[in-house]
Amino acid sequence: MSKITYANKSTGDTVSAVEFNQIKTVVNGLDDGLQNTEVFDPSTRPTFEQVQQMIADAIGGGGQPVQAPAVISNTDTSAWFKAEDQSTITKDGSNNVSEWRDSLGRSASLATQSAGQEPIWSSAGIAFTTGISKLYALMPISQPITIYMVVKQFGNFADGNRLFYGQDNVTSYGIANGSEPLVYLQAPNEFATRINPYGEFNVIKFVLNGANSKILVNNFTEQAGNAGTNAMADFIIGTLYDGFAANTQYKEIIIRKVADNSTDETAILNYLKSKYSIS
Repeated sequence: MSKITYANKSTGDTVSAVEFNQIKTVVNGLDDGLQNTEVFDPSTRPTFEQVQQMIADAIGGGGQPVQAPAVISNTDTSAWFKAEDQSTITKDGSNNVSEWRDSLGRSASLATQSAGQEPIWSSAGIAFTTGISKLYALMPISQPITIYMVVKQFGNFADGNRLFYGQDNVTSYGIANGSEPLVYLQAPNEFATRINPYGEFNVIKFVLNGANSKILVNNFTEQAGNAGTNAMADFIIGTLYDGFAANTQYKEIIIRKVADNSTDETAILNYLKSKYSIS
């Protein structure tokens, strides 16, 4: 990753204190953090726009950092989990995650229920690769529910693989189907659609809305079906059965207690796809 360079406010450059803090916030989310920074010589210090461009280039997307649409912060969002926001993550010195809190500061929190269940944080996301790693949140929501996630599966699905699940038979799981993996949505009925090959991140939209439920993966054709009408009591990511690793990694999860209209849905999907360069 590129070294991030930013201007020093004390040299009298044009970067304001507010802008400087915004830069530091973004840099803190990168894997080489502030320890890989340097201060410009006053004679060559950049404008704020130039610094933004450097940050965007280091992230890998080019252009300006992607701005999240305002709709994500409204009251229809029950939780917004962002793996790059380390201020919301409790982890030890080995990056074992015991809690992943909602970035909006609401009550939702994904946490372990016993020692040893911790997934692993890295700049690429939060990974569930052991047979007992899982995070749990109490999150009672009646349908309709829309869940957006940026997730990768490391390899073939086993019996314990889930993208998310609850104790109320509301779940999404995947299976290998020849060379084309599938992802299911169930509440308690089920239907499926294709997903990217193993090892690639996907932007997935799940809509739990009875007979009008839907799954959309990246730019594939949206699949409609009847998932059933079960409410969601809790939200769990990670292994379902001890001993079967989920083999998943998450960058971002947005949980909304509404079936989003096309305008809001498009805004959220475009934000996620642009932010993570997924088509």
